[in-house]
Amino acid sequence: MQNRVDWTAAGWSWATAPLRLALECRVGIEWGAMVAAQPVLRRMPQGDGHAVLVLPYLFGSDLTTQPLRTSLACLGYQAVPAGLGLNLG
Repeated sequence: MQNRVDWTAAGWSWATAPLRLALECRVGIEWGAMVAAQPVLRRMPQGDGHAVLVLPYLFGSDLTTQPLRTSLACLGYQAVPAGLGLNLG
């Protein structure tokens, strides 16, 4: 017998799967918003070199936090990736 995962116990539902998949279309918009926000981010207070731990969002990884860590590094902070791999919650 195969081991089956009960996705409904974790709050997943096949009925909402198309909606969750449609949310992935935001990646281009979010990337454009990050690029457009660069002038504002550059005017933020300069850091003093202390470390800042950047945690990825749900189902994100250190790769998804790279733009934020780059902005923080340009401001003088030592942006540290979480190193947790894929954030599964």
